Amino acid sequence: MFKTIAPKILEAIARRTAPVLFPSYFNGILEAGTHYIPLQPNDSNVSEVVQKLRDDTFLADMVDRRMRRLGPDLILSCPFMPGRSLP
Repeated sequence: MFKTIAPKILEAIARRTAPVLFPSYFNGILEAGTHYIPLQPNDSNVSEVVQKLRDDTFLADMVDRRMRRLGPDLILSCPFMPGRSLP
């Protein structure tokens, strides 16, 4: 179980994608089913994940909801975004 958000996850969120991740804590910021599509470690819900990935309305709603919740400040503060230099 991961306890922090990796920069690659922030970048995926900033690019308005729909990450498929194993459920985790993610600093208490990301919520499974709300901010990302959860995939159980034993792949028991893989058909549900595929169904969600094929649902354009679900994906658009999830991305919009996530961007409203997290706001651009969190995303733009990521130093790994294109055009940003590392400290």
